[in-house]
Amino acid sequence: MGGVKIVVALLLWAGLCWGASGAGAQDWGATVIFSRGDTLWRTDLRGSSPEPVGPGYDGEISPGGDRVAFTEYDEEGRRYIAVRDLKSREVWRVPGIEGENSYGPRWSPDGTALLFNHWWEEGSRWVIATIRPEGTEGRIFSGVGSEDLFSPFWGGGGTEVFAQDLTFLYRFDLEGRLLDRRPVEEVVGDRGISSATRFSVAPDGKTWLFDALATTSRDRALAARVGDAVSAAFVYAEGTKEVRRISPPGVAVSGACWAPGGRVLLAGFEEKDVRKGKEGPQIAFRLLLLSGDRVIGLAEDALAPSCALK
Repeated sequence: MGGVKIVVALLLWAGLCWGASGAGAQDWGATVIFSRGDTLWRTDLRGSSPEPVGPGYDGEISPGGDRVAFTEYDEEGRRYIAVRDLKSREVWRVPGIEGENSYGPRWSPDGTALLFNHWWEEGSRWVIATIRPEGTEGRIFSGVGSEDLFSPFWGGGGTEVFAQDLTFLYRFDLEGRLLDRRPVEEVVGDRGISSATRFSVAPDGKTWLFDALATTSRDRALAARVGDAVSAAFVYAEGTKEVRRISPPGVAVSGACWAPGGRVLLAGFEEKDVRKGKEGPQIAFRLLLLSGDRVIGLAEDALAPSCALK
């Protein structure tokens, strides 16, 4: 958010439930990756003491929890897709990707391929692309005219991918053929989204998770406090076409993802987490778990959450 300085704050959110119940023990041990500054960190759904994983941005844990794909910056600010094996600790920049500006990798549901944002030099615009972690079977999805594409995400079965250009939502097969397009409003309604909006399809393929503009009175008060718009987490049901907000009013959301058992992880803050600073508002983001009607705090100073689903 423009002009907002993110800092660590050691404040507990009054009203959060600190604890875990209502799910299988194995679910609570699922690996969670999040960002602090330029470093990726690891915890689990119990909120176990976080530990650093290594440098990187936009980290996404593989469905099986054994590898992390992330954006790697070099000293000149160029961006590349990289992978870290959590067991062997091997790290590699994915070969076979042309250019020097790719970011935001997303794992396929079976963990065999990556989908990401890519600057296409030939077409001078943003597109989406896929590749296997070892650098094979790379493909650029560019066949929708001259518009930039953003927000790449996988369909539930991993046999198709999606992207949006702020006006339309596009669906492609894995060969890059455009299958259909529909107005973005059919999924998000009149809620505002941006090029940074993140969509994720639940493992059952029937429910989509996304972040969009938050508009309740409590949200507007929070936006006034930080001097910028704030977002909330929503779900869209493919069957009924219903859109429903799932994050509490007054909680600003910056990134959300699915967790086992249909739960949702998000990075967020509320009014109590905003402090005045010499350079503008200072915000303390937290890693939060939405489990039924409960909001469980997992970690301080956390952005860009990702959770293993198997």
